[in-house]
Amino acid sequence: MNSRSQVVRRGQVAMPRSDRVRHVLQRAWRFRVLYLLLLPSFGLLALFSYYPVMSGLVHAFYRWDGYHATFIGLENFQRFFTDLALVQSFRNLTLLLLFALATNLTVPMVVAALIYHLPHAPSRYWFRVGYTLPIVVPHVVVWLIWVFMYTNYGGINSFLSAIGLRSLTLTADGLPRAWLGDQRTALLGIMFVGFPWVNTINMLLYLAGFEAIPSEVMDAATVDGATGLAMFRRIELPLIMGQVKLIVVLTTIGVLQGFQSILVMTRGGPGYATMVPGLRLFNAAVPGSHAAEAPQMGYGSAIGVVLFAIIMAVTILNMRVMRSGTALEAI
Repeated sequence: MNSRSQVVRRGQVAMPRSDRVRHVLQRAWRFRVLYLLLLPSFGLLALFSYYPVMSGLVHAFYRWDGYHATFIGLENFQRFFTDLALVQSFRNLTLLLLFALATNLTVPMVVAALIYHLPHAPSRYWFRVGYTLPIVVPHVVVWLIWVFMYTNYGGINSFLSAIGLRSLTLTADGLPRAWLGDQRTALLGIMFVGFPWVNTINMLLYLAGFEAIPSEVMDAATVDGATGLAMFRRIELPLIMGQVKLIVVLTTIGVLQGFQSILVMTRGGPGYATMVPGLRLFNAAVPGSHAAEAPQMGYGSAIGVVLFAIIMAVTILNMRVMRSGTALEAI
């Protein structure tokens, strides 16, 4: 069929290419004021978002200190396999990701289910408010409080001693344990931050999913004799799978990108016990962030490229999940 012929597709008549171009130009001219108003914001977006990304992609193949760049091909990427800090960081990242997925998929869901099943609307409201209030506290404040609790004479050791577990608070030398200063416990200390792990955003997502379940479905299940765990497993859980998929993706991206808490609490130490790729990138690329290293922005860019590729893969997976499960429909 000739490209200039008119065909009916999905209820529309296809136009010749020249007519389509003319139509696009006419529409652009018609809304020229709106496009002109968008140009400044798009220019700033390109300058402060797109340009740094493209610069990082290019300089990943250079030895670059921020001023002078020398092309070295794949040398930065080959260095990954001999960088003990980076290798250990990916091991730590895997453990942190598995732990975050386990807690984010279970604890907020249980709390949301309990709030949803409260019999009185005022009770549901106040519990929802109570679990939401902590989100206004700056994260840095929370991390610093946990640092204090993990010290030799902090709250963790005092609590363990009070319940008869004083042996856990002592090192092999009989000294009070500094939980973040011990390579065997530092990563566990990072994982324990935020206990009891009721992530407010995830809890609200789950709660929105529960509240979106049609009452007719719940009534029919009740008539059929479904109660308690059977109701949750066979009726409620399948209907909030959209939220589950969404939280898996958001948690994965958050863990891959995050390193702020570790920077504040341990700076990746002791040794590399709490190092993660994002912090390794920061130490390599930011002048003065690590006393033992000169700025290696090219190497930091290479780490960023790898993280970008992983996050992009997760984003593509997210799009497919949304397309198949439509996670946002239930929110």
